[in-house]
Amino acid sequence: MFEAISCSASIFYEKALFALVTLIWLLHKGHKEFVADLDPQEKQDFAIGFFGMIVLNICLFVLLRWISQISRTPATWNVVFVLPWIVNIGLLLFFGFYRRRIAQGALAFIGLALTWPVLAGMLFFASCFIIAGVLNVVLAIVEAF
Repeated sequence: MFEAISCSASIFYEKALFALVTLIWLLHKGHKEFVADLDPQEKQDFAIGFFGMIVLNICLFVLLRWISQISRTPATWNVVFVLPWIVNIGLLLFFGFYRRRIAQGALAFIGLALTWPVLAGMLFFASCFIIAGVLNVVLAIVEAF
């Protein structure tokens, strides 16, 4: 049973490493080719979408935090939880139809915002195993004496 778990874990790590290497290659090669084909207006639209998504969500956070402190009714909490989804998805759909590069910039930010915590979690997970292995070695040395 433990062999199957370790085998599936090693396959998972192998696929995760392959995905990470592919992502790095795409960011290195694909980004240059993607940006080289864009005219200045499309580059500007992409930047507007990327940084606009940051500014929009910070403003939404501040506004909804203020609203939640003023009123503590269940209806207010429904608005606080649903409004960011409606605004973000609605703007993505709107810009997807009318200004495609702005929507791509916003999606790039969302992808980046979701990728970094996953990578940080993988590094933390790996560091826990490394620390546990080092502690086992230290304990074995201490027990030997």
